[in-house]
Amino acid sequence: AAQDFSQFLLKNPPTDGITNIQFCNKSNGLIVSSWDKSVNVYEIDINNKESKKVVSYEHTRGVLDCVISKDDSKIFSAGCDKNVSMFDLTKNQYIILGMHAEPVRCVEYCDTNNLLVSGSWDSTLKLWDIKSSKNINTIN
Repeated sequence: AAQDFSQFLLKNPPTDGITNIQFCNKSNGLIVSSWDKSVNVYEIDINNKESKKVVSYEHTRGVLDCVISKDDSKIFSAGCDKNVSMFDLTKNQYIILGMHAEPVRCVEYCDTNNLLVSGSWDSTLKLWDIKSSKNINTIN
């Protein structure tokens, strides 16, 4: 018999609209970003249709996008505060990598090169070297 996934409620969900969701690669985690300024990691128990918030951090304004590294060790997020941020799950550490002139609409991580790219409403793409936490190129 097929499992029924038609209803699955998050415990302690964001208090405003959800902007992105992404499953972790190596665990039953779910990353959720929201207009309420938060990025949350939920541990999902599919069999019992339960969830538990295990990590949460905030930007100063709404978060528009989030992505997790292939090894599930780092979450990258960006949003209306114009910041491109990284949360290191192994160190429980929040770092602002840098910023754009306008809100940042999207982030994408390339595990092969350890690079993050961010796209902003300022019409630029920025490449970030994760090892040095520096912007290495801006494309207009």
